[in-house]
Amino acid sequence: AIVARVGVLMRFWRLYRHRADFDADVAHAVLEQVARSAAFLGKASHFNAATNHGVMQNIALLQAAAAFPALPDAPLWRDTADARLRQQMAFYANAEGVVLEHSPAYHRFGTALMGMAIELRAWNGLPPLDGLAQTYARGVAFLERLQRPDGSLPRIGDTIGGAAPVDAGARQNPVVEDVAEASLALPDATRVYPGAGYAITRRPVSPSGATELGVSHATLYWSRFVGHGHDVAAEGSFLLWAAGTDWVGNTGYWPYGLPGRAAATGWRGSNAPHLGNEAAASARASALLGYGADTRSHLLDVARTLAAGPRLRRQVVQIDATTWLVLDSVSAPLAVPVDRLWTLAPQLVVEAAGNGLVAQDRATGWRLHLEFLGDSPFTVRRLRGSVEPFGGWVTNGPQPEPSEAAEIRQEPGSRWAAAVLTLLPPGAEPGASGSVMRYTAEDDWSISVGSVGKPAIGVTRRRAELTVGADGATAQAIGLLTPPADSIQEHATIRRALAATLGEFPHFKPLVFYRLRLSYAVGVAALAWLGAWLCAWLWVRRRAGRSASLLGALGLLFWVTTAAWIHAVYLVV
Repeated sequence: AIVARVGVLMRFWRLYRHRADFDADVAHAVLEQVARSAAFLGKASHFNAATNHGVMQNIALLQAAAAFPALPDAPLWRDTADARLRQQMAFYANAEGVVLEHSPAYHRFGTALMGMAIELRAWNGLPPLDGLAQTYARGVAFLERLQRPDGSLPRIGDTIGGAAPVDAGARQNPVVEDVAEASLALPDATRVYPGAGYAITRRPVSPSGATELGVSHATLYWSRFVGHGHDVAAEGSFLLWAAGTDWVGNTGYWPYGLPGRAAATGWRGSNAPHLGNEAAASARASALLGYGADTRSHLLDVARTLAAGPRLRRQVVQIDATTWLVLDSVSAPLAVPVDRLWTLAPQLVVEAAGNGLVAQDRATGWRLHLEFLGDSPFTVRRLRGSVEPFGGWVTNGPQPEPSEAAEIRQEPGSRWAAAVLTLLPPGAEPGASGSVMRYTAEDDWSISVGSVGKPAIGVTRRRAELTVGADGATAQAIGLLTPPADSIQEHATIRRALAATLGEFPHFKPLVFYRLRLSYAVGVAALAWLGAWLCAWLWVRRRAGRSASLLGALGLLFWVTTAAWIHAVYLVV
């Protein structure tokens, strides 16, 4: 709010100082408010260094210094913002240009902030920040790949998924031309960001691929940067938009203060595989294990390892333009179930179909067939707008709305579960649910997938090779690669930069929860003490005034001791 106030005051001053009715008293109040706001934003104990809030604080300081250069502290504001931005940009976005705040929406916002920082540094006569212009250019390129044809963004973390007019992304400031992207480009138009933890595929689903109805956009997400903003439990999520429809995704942004936010930002707000009742803050690490593609198919292999030892793995294979395989596995049989929640868009009409579902968008006539497979019988539970257990919610606007979701539970001891997603054009009927999976190990399996009006397609993984081809025909072999080691090294560098900055700027603790709970406790204690004191006073009044004085002294000692404990012990949690 204070950041926004500085911007408002700056714009007001630009108009007001030249008005015929200029009033010196009003001007003094405005300039005083600017100085007070900037002093607060520059205070080290209130610097929110780890998130976009801190970037905004520095942007406001640069605005104040540029717009009010005659104020005595303007040089201090400029230098403070300069030093702090240098520290933040070492961990705010990575070398691929991705803002590391676990959300496409916050990447869009963060990219705009980087553009503003570049412009404001120039206004203040500060030299360009090393690498920031290149990071900004890559951030704009990433955003343009992340944005679907209808302008929507994948619902990951605090992202509202509703369609918006397609614009130039965050190009509010000039972008340095000819900056090479730092992502991996695969032959089938997939872009992989191994450091940031995203893979994005945009490709035609039909000959009319130049139009919105002829394009698919798939996103695989495994990003997690502990200590950065808006951390959610979603690593391993797969999101599919195609033919003008947002088919499969996560819940998305759940408004703060609305009951259910803790569940929505937990594992049940995504379709990522997770242990039953796994905490959103479980100690874990995720990584891209391998990838490979030809012009028709690709495989992306990601894993999430818990501190206690289990490893949950998700392999996504785009078999052809309209068919995807999502294979989930565990490194060893577990004594607890493994769940995932496939959430569909609210406008879809969903019906059961064999061991799966068929979802139809009546506006376009396209359908999506989801077929579920497993190594042992599993439970498929359909939810819609459910609070307990949480499931069947999507946020495409200011409020969440109910939608259809299918919870797939692997019971204890199960090694794998799979989903085959087949996109069906208008008029096509889903075939029988007849896919057959042969599973030996996480990197040794095969599946035969039936397709409408086409021969079955065989997909086989043997260690570092994937083969895809119609049954009876020569299969295409795809060699699988491991990601560059420098993405792991970059993670370590980012962690060190964040830790060093947080060590210099300890995070302010508002302790709102503790203060609220303490307020209730003090209120109850005060009422109890008042009642006890009144009863005791009535009793001792008839006997000895000296006893009444002693009772008052004891009461005073109690409240002084309690106050000291509150400030010295309880509120320093």
